[in-house]
Amino acid sequence: MKKLAVSLLAVCVLAILTSSAHAIPAVAKIWLEDAYATSPVIEVAKEAQCNVCHYGPSKRDRNDYGVALSKTGVTMKNYNALKGDQEKLTIILKAMFKKAEGLKSVRGKTFGELIRAGELPGTAPEGED
Repeated sequence: MKKLAVSLLAVCVLAILTSSAHAIPAVAKIWLEDAYATSPVIEVAKEAQCNVCHYGPSKRDRNDYGVALSKTGVTMKNYNALKGDQEKLTIILKAMFKKAEGLKSVRGKTFGELIRAGELPGTAPEGED
């Protein structure tokens, strides 16, 4: 019975940890300070901060750019494995950003085109501004 209780507790803890979405601070830091530091979008992105990838008050809500990024590489699982190696994490994140640049936004342009034009790449779902 004790083993069952411990196992059940472990499953509950894992469910809580894996179901919660997180804005990963290292992603924002590398995006702002390294990958796009000299881009025309940087001033607007510094003001928008988390809303480069998210919308609304909950960081569970990703705009189309945040969704695209989440499909190109880093998950919480592999982020936790990489966060001790900042150099490797930076290389992987920059590759992820580059990959997302070629994907189409809901506005019809690629995320890269929007970034180079000095526009925030993400768009919240209609009615969710």
